[in-house]
Amino acid sequence: MGISKPKLDDKNYKDFIQEMISVIPRYNPSWTNFNPTDPGIMLLELFAYLADQTLYRANRVPEASYAKMLRIMGVDLAEGESLISGIRRARLLLEERYRAITADDFIYLIQSRMEEIQKGLFGRALVMNNVDMSYISSSDTLEDIAEPGHISLIVIPNVTEDTLIYCDAASLPAPVPSSALLADIYGYLQNRRLVSTTLHVVGPSFVKIDVSADIVLTENAEAMRTIESAVQSIREYFDPVAGGPEGSGWPPGRSFHRSELYQLLEMTDGVDHVERTSILVAGNPSAPDATLKPWELISMGAVNLQVIH
Repeated sequence: MGISKPKLDDKNYKDFIQEMISVIPRYNPSWTNFNPTDPGIMLLELFAYLADQTLYRANRVPEASYAKMLRIMGVDLAEGESLISGIRRARLLLEERYRAITADDFIYLIQSRMEEIQKGLFGRALVMNNVDMSYISSSDTLEDIAEPGHISLIVIPNVTEDTLIYCDAASLPAPVPSSALLADIYGYLQNRRLVSTTLHVVGPSFVKIDVSADIVLTENAEAMRTIESAVQSIREYFDPVAGGPEGSGWPPGRSFHRSELYQLLEMTDGVDHVERTSILVAGNPSAPDATLKPWELISMGAVNLQVIH
């Protein structure tokens, strides 16, 4: 609800005269001549006139004062811009989501900044509370990086031809932001965070998983088309930006289950059943499931499918 503008000019000359004359008997009962020719009444009329003019002026704020208040809010009137237009912009500025307090605030501001840098750059952002991920290693556990009052923001760019310059070239095709992009986002959020919060803006930690499988096709299925479709569905499902069961990105820390791989393959048109699967986690043979740490995501490596008869 907006604050209503107070009306300061709520009395006029006549009101002042009547109010002052009405209190004369209380303070000076011997004063009985209230004619305009009386010197005392003449003084009261003068005071009433001055009070009326003062209230009139106080109730009318000059445009220069409005413009000064707008500048304090960070809104400068452009050349030829009307005061009304500037006030509208100031109201929009007040309604803008500026401060980063909740996890949703951080994600919203990261998205806004990345889209401001390059349209289509934002892929995903994750918020990890009470941890410092600025110098994380593969051997660290959640207890090792625990830091009360620290917030680690994991930034995942959307990799396209237009956004490649903002990605770490050495990590492609995995969506890892460049150090320059991370520094930009950090600086953008520093003025918007709570003073008691320590921020860390980092890229994602990926666990590379290579997959191979032997599949049996249904009768009359085209092998090449079926394999391409199966590979695409696997990569889409484990994608860090748009994968996962809900299509909003692979959940951080969610383990890789080989049963899901079987399900994806057997749901592909042209696949009758799966004979065998094997996975490599970071280049090493894995058990049926690959366990991830709470901040880790899957980076799908090679997907080798072989048709057997």
